[in-house]
Amino acid sequence: MTPHSPGTLYLLPTPIGEEGVEDYAPSTLRVLHGLRHFIVENARTARRWLRHLGHPLSPRQLEFYEMPKHADVPYDQLLTPCLQGIDMGVLSEAGMPTIADPADALVRTAHRLNVPVLPLCGPSAICSAIAASGLNGQNFHFVGYLPRESTQLIKTLKTLEHQSHRTSTAYYFMETPYRSLKLYHIALQHLRPHTLFYIAAALHTATPLIRCTTIQHWKSHAPPPLQRVPAIFGLWTPNS
Repeated sequence: MTPHSPGTLYLLPTPIGEEGVEDYAPSTLRVLHGLRHFIVENARTARRWLRHLGHPLSPRQLEFYEMPKHADVPYDQLLTPCLQGIDMGVLSEAGMPTIADPADALVRTAHRLNVPVLPLCGPSAICSAIAASGLNGQNFHFVGYLPRESTQLIKTLKTLEHQSHRTSTAYYFMETPYRSLKLYHIALQHLRPHTLFYIAAALHTATPLIRCTTIQHWKSHAPPPLQRVPAIFGLWTPNS
């Protein structure tokens, strides 16, 4: 008996804002509409998004496999359909799976099991934020979430600023909606006046905030509307 060729594991971007469908390439929608098996963070929200994106099958006809909460849990069983020759899709809660998002352990498992992995085009807050920043696109580093505690946060921001000035690296980081405004105020208090500070908030919504200017300039204006808004920040202190 000839063994099955494994199915493909598609990484499917999830809409970040409510508009959703407009952010998808037609080729991505075609693949998504042809899949029946999905590995997801949350089955309830995945069903809602797939319905919103016009999946031709009803939620009852689809199979959902929720990712475990801990990365050290074996992922082999989640990929059983792929090992049987069936294509699967991976959906995060927002944006592209594995990019500041769960699923990296799942993708590593797929590579170990020789399951083909294919990312598809669509909305990614991080990619959009970097593209729109105007900071150094040839030398940048995404560092994820910064420390929550204020003293450590200040120390980390100053370290990133020093490294940016020394190497001309642009640094990007993110914050939860409830702490975005706090990070903004601490940055203004402790970064150098001529450091470029960037905010990309509420991306892929009807009212995005995308602004890059110096700390000195930020201080001369009213704070941006960051309360309870997901945001990506950047800083760059060019050495020339």
